[in-house]
Amino acid sequence: MLQFLQAVLPSTGGYVLTIGTPKPDGTGQWFKNFHCDTIPEMVQTALKLDGPPAKRTVFFALANFRNNIDEEDKVRRTQDHAFQFKTLAFDVDPKDRHENVLYATQQDMARTVLAACATLGLPDPVFVSSGNGIHCCYPLIQEISKEHWRRA
Repeated sequence: MLQFLQAVLPSTGGYVLTIGTPKPDGTGQWFKNFHCDTIPEMVQTALKLDGPPAKRTVFFALANFRNNIDEEDKVRRTQDHAFQFKTLAFDVDPKDRHENVLYATQQDMARTVLAACATLGLPDPVFVSSGNGIHCCYPLIQEISKEHWRRA
């Protein structure tokens, strides 16, 4: 995990991990963000959050963030606070916005992405499970600003 995060995240801190907790009424999830100053701290925090008593899905943000802890110590993960990136990414979901099933499995999604990349002459991305879908990551050799990342 350490090597992967070092490849896809900026080298300086202000990292954010997020966990989701199901709402009691079953209408979705509550999300809580955690701030980490270093990538090794991020790995340790992710392992701790994923451990007993309950296994949870732990998400990581692709940016580092500045001034994102408010006066109540709540960690924010917003565009306004994003600072730098080291990965271009996109995600593929199994259903479209109308809940029509597009892909039966993550393998079907990956095959479609690989075929599209071959057609477009793009390199194959790094695949990361996003639960039911997949995230497709292109790690960069240098960090870029939020403004440059938006344009790309």
